[in-house]
Amino acid sequence: LSYIPNTISTILKIRSGVIPSLRDPNFIKHRKQLESTTKILGVMIWGAAFTTLFFTGIVAIIILLLFWEVTRPIVFQILGVVIGVVVTLAIKSILFVVFGKLNYAAFYRRRPLVNNISVVALEAWHLGLTVLFVVARLVSLLVA
Repeated sequence: LSYIPNTISTILKIRSGVIPSLRDPNFIKHRKQLESTTKILGVMIWGAAFTTLFFTGIVAIIILLLFWEVTRPIVFQILGVVIGVVVTLAIKSILFVVFGKLNYAAFYRRRPLVNNISVVALEAWHLGLTVLFVVARLVSLLVA
Protein backbone atom coordinates (compact mmCIF):
# COMPACT_ATOMS: atom_id res chain seq x y z
CA LEU A 1 0.00 0.00 0.00
CA SER A 2 2.92 2.35 0.45
CA TYR A 3 3.56 2.21 -3.32
CA ILE A 4 0.24 3.83 -4.22
CA PRO A 5 0.89 7.34 -2.81
CA ASN A 6 4.37 7.34 -4.34
CA THR A 7 3.03 6.31 -7.75
CA ILE A 8 0.24 8.88 -7.65
CA SER A 9 2.67 11.58 -6.50
CA THR A 10 5.06 10.80 -9.35
CA ILE A 11 2.25 10.81 -11.94
CA LEU A 12 1.00 14.18 -10.65
CA LYS A 13 4.53 15.61 -10.79
CA ILE A 14 4.90 14.47 -14.40
CA ARG A 15 1.49 15.88 -15.38
CA SER A 16 2.12 19.23 -13.66
CA GLY A 17 5.61 19.67 -15.14
CA VAL A 18 7.60 19.33 -11.92
CA ILE A 19 9.33 16.37 -13.57
CA PRO A 20 10.10 17.74 -17.04
CA SER A 21 8.80 15.12 -19.43
CA LEU A 22 8.18 17.11 -22.61
CA ARG A 23 11.60 18.81 -22.50
CA ASP A 24 13.38 15.57 -21.63
CA PRO A 25 15.76 14.42 -24.40
CA ASN A 26 14.52 10.85 -23.86
CA PHE A 27 10.87 11.83 -24.33
CA ILE A 28 10.48 9.85 -27.55
CA LYS A 29 11.86 6.72 -25.87
CA HIS A 30 9.48 7.08 -22.90
CA ARG A 31 6.54 7.78 -25.21
CA LYS A 32 6.90 4.39 -26.91
CA GLN A 33 6.14 2.37 -23.77
CA LEU A 34 2.98 3.96 -22.43
CA GLU A 35 1.43 0.58 -21.71
CA SER A 36 4.13 -0.23 -19.16
CA THR A 37 2.26 1.84 -16.56
CA THR A 38 -0.43 -0.84 -16.52
CA LYS A 39 2.05 -3.19 -14.84
CA ILE A 40 2.19 -1.11 -11.65
CA LEU A 41 -0.79 -2.67 -9.85
CA GLY A 42 0.24 -6.25 -10.63
CA VAL A 43 3.84 -5.62 -9.60
CA MET A 44 2.67 -4.05 -6.32
CA ILE A 45 0.38 -6.95 -5.44
CA TRP A 46 2.46 -9.90 -6.64
CA GLY A 47 5.77 -8.35 -5.61
CA ALA A 48 4.58 -7.94 -2.03
CA ALA A 49 3.03 -11.41 -1.98
CA PHE A 50 6.07 -13.24 -3.37
CA THR A 51 8.47 -11.26 -1.19
CA THR A 52 6.46 -12.21 1.89
CA LEU A 53 6.37 -15.88 0.89
CA PHE A 54 10.08 -15.87 0.04
CA PHE A 55 11.19 -14.39 3.36
CA THR A 56 8.76 -16.59 5.30
CA GLY A 57 10.29 -19.63 3.62
CA ILE A 58 13.83 -18.48 4.36
CA VAL A 59 13.02 -17.84 8.03
CA ALA A 60 11.28 -21.23 8.28
CA ILE A 61 14.31 -23.01 6.78
CA ILE A 62 16.68 -21.19 9.14
CA ILE A 63 14.53 -22.10 12.16
CA LEU A 64 14.32 -25.70 10.99
CA LEU A 65 18.08 -25.93 10.56
CA LEU A 66 18.70 -24.34 13.96
CA PHE A 67 16.33 -26.57 15.92
CA TRP A 68 16.85 -29.88 14.09
CA GLU A 69 19.44 -31.81 16.08
CA VAL A 70 21.07 -33.28 12.99
CA THR A 71 21.97 -29.91 11.44
CA ARG A 72 22.47 -27.86 14.62
CA PRO A 73 26.27 -28.46 14.94
CA ILE A 74 26.84 -27.57 11.28
CA VAL A 75 24.74 -24.41 11.59
CA PHE A 76 26.66 -23.33 14.69
CA GLN A 77 29.99 -23.82 12.88
CA ILE A 78 28.77 -21.74 9.95
CA LEU A 79 27.36 -19.15 12.35
CA GLY A 80 30.74 -18.92 14.09
CA VAL A 81 32.47 -18.23 10.79
CA VAL A 82 29.86 -15.64 9.83
CA ILE A 83 30.17 -13.87 13.19
CA GLY A 84 33.97 -13.87 12.83
CA VAL A 85 33.81 -12.33 9.36
CA VAL A 86 31.25 -9.72 10.46
CA VAL A 87 33.36 -8.75 13.48
CA THR A 88 36.51 -8.39 11.37
CA LEU A 89 34.62 -6.34 8.77
CA ALA A 90 33.29 -4.07 11.53
CA ILE A 91 36.76 -3.61 13.04
CA LYS A 92 38.22 -2.91 9.60
CA SER A 93 35.52 -0.36 8.83
CA ILE A 94 36.03 1.44 12.14
CA LEU A 95 39.81 1.47 11.71
CA PHE A 96 39.48 2.63 8.11
CA VAL A 97 37.30 5.59 9.16
CA VAL A 98 39.65 6.51 12.01
CA PHE A 99 42.83 6.21 9.92
CA GLY A 100 41.13 8.02 7.05
CA LYS A 101 40.26 11.02 9.20
CA LEU A 102 43.70 11.11 10.81
CA ASN A 103 45.82 10.51 7.70
CA TYR A 104 43.99 12.14 4.81
CA ALA A 105 42.80 15.61 3.87
CA ALA A 106 40.88 14.87 0.67
CA PHE A 107 43.52 13.07 -1.48
CA TYR A 108 46.44 14.66 0.38
CA ARG A 109 48.28 12.39 2.83
CA ARG A 110 48.96 14.22 6.08
CA ARG A 111 51.22 11.56 7.61
CA PRO A 112 52.75 9.43 4.87
CA LEU A 113 54.47 6.91 7.19
CA VAL A 114 51.29 6.01 9.10
CA ASN A 115 49.36 6.02 5.84
CA ASN A 116 51.83 3.62 4.18
CA ILE A 117 51.67 1.24 7.15
CA SER A 118 47.86 1.27 7.15
CA VAL A 119 47.76 0.70 3.38
CA VAL A 120 50.14 -2.29 3.68
CA ALA A 121 47.98 -3.69 6.49
CA LEU A 122 44.84 -3.28 4.37
CA GLU A 123 46.53 -4.92 1.39
CA ALA A 124 47.53 -7.90 3.52
CA TRP A 125 44.03 -8.12 4.97
CA HIS A 126 42.45 -7.98 1.51
CA LEU A 127 44.91 -10.56 0.20
CA GLY A 128 43.59 -13.01 2.77
CA LEU A 129 39.92 -12.21 2.23
CA THR A 130 39.82 -12.04 -1.55
CA VAL A 131 39.82 -15.84 -1.58
CA LEU A 132 36.39 -15.65 0.05
CA PHE A 133 35.17 -13.14 -2.55
CA VAL A 134 36.45 -15.29 -5.44
CA VAL A 135 34.74 -18.39 -4.03
CA ALA A 136 31.50 -16.46 -3.45
CA ARG A 137 31.62 -15.14 -7.02
CA LEU A 138 32.29 -18.63 -8.38
CA VAL A 139 29.34 -20.07 -6.46
CA SER A 140 27.05 -17.26 -7.64
CA LEU A 141 28.10 -17.86 -11.26
CA LEU A 142 27.55 -21.60 -10.98
CA VAL A 143 24.17 -21.25 -9.28
CA ALA A 144 22.83 -18.56 -11.60
